[in-house]
Amino acid sequence: LPPNIIPFASALAIHDVLGVYMDESDHERVGLKWPNDVLIDGAKCAGILIEKETDPSGQDWYIIGIGFNLVFAPQDVQGSIMQEAPEKGKAVASPANDGSQPISQATYNSATCLSYYTTFRPGRREVLAELDKSMNKWCADAQLSAEEIFENWRDHAYGLGKMIIVRLANGVTEPGVFEDIDNNGFLLLRKTGGDVHKIASADVFFAPVMGSGTNLL
Repeated sequence: LPPNIIPFASALAIHDVLGVYMDESDHERVGLKWPNDVLIDGAKCAGILIEKETDPSGQDWYIIGIGFNLVFAPQDVQGSIMQEAPEKGKAVASPANDGSQPISQATYNSATCLSYYTTFRPGRREVLAELDKSMNKWCADAQLSAEEIFENWRDHAYGLGKMIIVRLANGVTEPGVFEDIDNNGFLLLRKTGGDVHKIASADVFFAPVMGSGTNLL
């Protein structure tokens, strides 16, 4: 599996595991955030970190690290939904923020966990076994092409076609519409003037879903 595909295939594997435990009517609440998070109701449930190691023979190995909130969700950590920081007396970002204002580290509505959406506490070993099967399906099946993986990822992409703000590694923020991903997995950001920027790496922030009434933390 090409390394640029691994985060997308891993996210699909986690999506499938959530589908095992959540009611079918809740499956649409799960979204895949570019490039490496899995959200429920816009809050982070799982994250993926890929690291490369090269052995003495020169062979590259990719280590897939997955953090998966099963029965607990940390609070008051940076999230993806732009809104006012609770009880802090000042706005950190808002739906009106066009990207010209800095995005604070204090953005909220950050995390959730699987047990909030089930009637029982899923066991770690059981979930790990399901994840192992799903990872084999998405990451080890030589029959799956990159195009198929990207197309499946798009089917569950969170915020596709919506206004977002990306924060680049140098701290610069760019607003635009999440147009698509390309065949390398780069985010395609359509600017106001119509130009499309390819984003290889960035933090992504979404406008809040107004009137959703969802607050599980």
